[in-house]
Amino acid sequence: MFTYIQIIGKGSDVFKGYVDYKITKDTLSMTEVRGAKSLRHINIPIDQITNCEIGNFYGNDRISFVYQGKEYHLINTGFGESQYLEHRLLRAINA
Repeated sequence: MFTYIQIIGKGSDVFKGYVDYKITKDTLSMTEVRGAKSLRHINIPIDQITNCEIGNFYGNDRISFVYQGKEYHLINTGFGESQYLEHRLLRAINA
């Protein structure tokens, strides 16, 4: 599935764009995309996600968490994605 993401690291290390993501039992896998071009693949072990928050960002649903010192903000782009991601991610974290 696709969603908009902001990845904020230290200093000026920021990525804003879309990712194709998949959640398995113990991993959140994301591939950054720009058009038809895949940029980078990120595998995040679910048990290493911290500070998971579900909230609102200018009227859109947002799921935020921290992994290895970087902030990840997944922002709803419609089509029920935030509910799907919220349900799957929280179920995997609480497993």
